[in-house]
Amino acid sequence: MRCGWRGSRVSPGFAGVLALALLVIPVVIRQTENMLLLVPNALREAAYALGTQ
Repeated sequence: MRCGWRGSRVSPGFAGVLALALLVIPVVIRQTENMLLLVPNALREAAYALGTQ
């Protein structure tokens, strides 16, 4: 059974979800980097002293 565009086996809904996920990934990465830069150095050094990396 073919359900997608031009006979593909991928449904249009799944293709849309996949496209949106790929578009959101750079935004999430950039926001994560910004949040990590907001951590004070003293707290970062304390975490290193406890053995985190």
